[in-house]
Amino acid sequence: MAQGPLRALATSAVAAALAVSLVACASSGTTDSMPVPSASATPSPSEVAPSGDGELSIGTLFELTGDLADIGAAQVAGVDAAVRALNEAGGVGGTPAVVTHRDASGDGLVSAARELADLGVDVIIGPGTADAVARVAEALADDDVAVVSPTAGPLAVDEPLALVLAGLDDSTAPDSMRDPTTADDDFTALVRTTDPGVADVDYAAEAFDATTLVALAAIAADDDGGPSVAAAVASVTTGSVSCSVVGECIAALDDGVTIAFTGMSGARSFR
Repeated sequence: MAQGPLRALATSAVAAALAVSLVACASSGTTDSMPVPSASATPSPSEVAPSGDGELSIGTLFELTGDLADIGAAQVAGVDAAVRALNEAGGVGGTPAVVTHRDASGDGLVSAARELADLGVDVIIGPGTADAVARVAEALADDDVAVVSPTAGPLAVDEPLALVLAGLDDSTAPDSMRDPTTADDDFTALVRTTDPGVADVDYAAEAFDATTLVALAAIAADDDGGPSVAAAVASVTTGSVSCSVVGECIAALDDGVTIAFTGMSGARSFR
């Protein structure tokens, strides 16, 4: 797909639709603690050259086999539910987002990340721990793929395209996940509607929110490329108007309003 700003694509689509309408009228119809990188390591959206192709492609890296498979299934369902809600609200720049899931279990983490990058994903949601995020960031150092983990503790790697939650318990070990958010009954029902086989909804809310957040960042940046998304994440968590429903957030951004997204797991920011 040809590269270009999302809103330019959306504008072209609207213009085409109007042209068709006019013609019809005329003719009649997703070990050790080390210092956390400073926020200044991530450039502002205006400093990042657009690199997207007009379609936000999300990859996920969750553990889908082994002891954490139940958690991985819940995270996949969370991402899928978020993508569905996003696309029902018009997608990113009028184009539906797409998602590809891969198993992050065991020794397959880096090869799964490499496969997602080769498939052209813009953003990876996951993996679960800071150690795993660092491995993925190192493996994809030459790729324009943002890596966003809603469950990892502080990073020991200075990588602007690798983001973890800020403002929470920074004592989380590099090989551990943060404690999950307690999901309410409505969100639990949403997850189990997405995947009736989900046994436990732990970490589904975090996955849902991270997916929504990167989509809103792509809209705010007017570009779905990984570097643009990573640079714009902060701007959609610190704006002037709070929003929690993706359609409302998109409408605010379309009106030129800055937003502060508050998701299923609460108000979150990434660094």
